[in-house]
Amino acid sequence: FAIGYGLSLGVFGAARLMTAEPLAYGLVLLAIWLCQKERCLLAILILALSAFAKEVTLIFVAGYVLHLFAQKQWKLGLIFGLIAVIPFAIWQLVLFNWFGEFGVGSGGNLATGFEIVPFWGYLGILPEWGLAPFLVVTLFVGLFVLVPTLWALWQCWKDFRNNQWTLLTWLLFANAIILLFVPQSTYREILGILRFIVGLQIAVILYSAQNRKKRALMNSTLWFITTLFLVVSDF
Repeated sequence: FAIGYGLSLGVFGAARLMTAEPLAYGLVLLAIWLCQKERCLLAILILALSAFAKEVTLIFVAGYVLHLFAQKQWKLGLIFGLIAVIPFAIWQLVLFNWFGEFGVGSGGNLATGFEIVPFWGYLGILPEWGLAPFLVVTLFVGLFVLVPTLWALWQCWKDFRNNQWTLLTWLLFANAIILLFVPQSTYREILGILRFIVGLQIAVILYSAQNRKKRALMNSTLWFITTLFLVVSDF
């Protein structure tokens, strides 16, 4: 079932652009494995390293901290969060001192900011581009982004309601909730949004495996279809 992650456009396409993103998510997977082995301090250090390769991996740090907070381990959650974030924050200050700007941004065409209204990054394409382009984008976004995001939030809600959450529940929640507010500039570019959801892909596959959700695992392999976009594009 890892084919839905490893051969998706978000990973495969990113590997053609640069090696930093696959490395970042490889470190995330290593950190999750270490945490399962109860080597959590080493795991959070690995996550801190992953942020230098790709800052969106800090979403996993947020999920891990929320997991600790949910267990009322406030001090430990704060310490782990600071361990992961402070090195990255210091590096951003260094970059600002050198170049006059930080090394992070929303990315995509014209690099708009994160949205306030849920899914407006996607819905805002309709009034700007018109119906036909919006429907074309929907073919990809609806199946590969919106449906997995809504499914993930629904699963998290059920776990929270039944008090049956695990670390993977919180990682799934963190990667799903952020997609409600992704910038329109990211949604405008198919590769951009598919690269952004790689964290969600990891969380969905691992969560589904842990909870033996076979249908979700089977459906996750559909992300492999996104590589066909390479055939019809000049990427």
